[in-house]
Amino acid sequence: MGVLSVRADEGMWMLHLLKKQQYPAMRQLGLKLEDYDIYNPDGSSLKDAVVQFGSGCTGEVISSQGLVLTNHH
Repeated sequence: MGVLSVRADEGMWMLHLLKKQQYPAMRQLGLKLEDYDIYNPDGSSLKDAVVQFGSGCTGEVISSQGLVLTNHH
């Protein structure tokens, strides 16, 4: 049995600044997606998978069948 230690890089980032501010570090950490797969203002990207419920709860659509993950409040 092995133990893997991981660290969360917390924070909030403006998506339109992702390529300039966070993307290089994300690639160094192993990200395989292109920056435009995460945020593309002119087309479909991961930004389109985030949904808002009610007065502000958020979730992410994670499957083609409509499975949504949300925080527990």
